Amino acid sequence: MHKKPSAILILTFLAISSAIGQGSRNISGTWLGTLHAGIDLRVVFNFSKDDSARWQATIDSPDQNSTGIPCVRVRVFADSVTLESPVIGGHFRGVILQDSTIQGQWIQGSTLPLVLKKVDKVARLSRPQTPVPPFPYRSEDVEYAGKDSTLRYGATLTIPSGKGPFPAVVLISGTGHNTRDED
Repeated sequence: MHKKPSAILILTFLAISSAIGQGSRNISGTWLGTLHAGIDLRVVFNFSKDDSARWQATIDSPDQNSTGIPCVRVRVFADSVTLESPVIGGHFRGVILQDSTIQGQWIQGSTLPLVLKKVDKVARLSRPQTPVPPFPYRSEDVEYAGKDSTLRYGATLTIPSGKGPFPAVVLISGTGHNTRDED
């Protein structure tokens, strides 16, 4: 006696065959999204394939000056992408809506929605703590001697443009390795 295959079995087979036939989407490149976690943080996913044609990815957090955070278990399918980043204890699950949008969730302690858009380049933020010339002030490197004149100290003097007198602030760095800007 010959049984007819069930409709569920046929539909399952067709779905698997379709997914295998489509393979994974090509999401190579840079994808930018914003996490709304009390403050807005831009997140950048960089996708590429290695020499063995396996997907790999890194994460950047430009607002936190963090780049190249490694990802593992990067999986790209016809309609979705998943990845993990053990270094920061997070993972991402997303649905590829079109060639320029991935809608998903970032899970890192809590679950936050994250929509990624494909971009050619990520704009750098203009921050007052990293100014670029021309500056609205004059800057001079100066040296002064310690009390017994055996040590000489370097400093940077910044003077606002315009007519003084100006109030002054002296910043002295603490112990440990740092720069005059307290990096």
